[in-house]
Amino acid sequence: MDAAATELAEAFYVVAAELDETAYRLHELVQAIREKYPPAPILWATYVHFGP
Repeated sequence: MDAAATELAEAFYVVAAELDETAYRLHELVQAIREKYPPAPILWATYVHFGP
């Protein structure tokens, strides 16, 4: 479980500082984790973006 969280966080923060589209970036990364671990929603369903 920690590997998926680490993978998503590293990918998000590498690009998040450069983009003004953090919600879209998070969505893309969650989709990638979801495709990689489809039977395990505990790994990808907890990521939610709040804000602009």
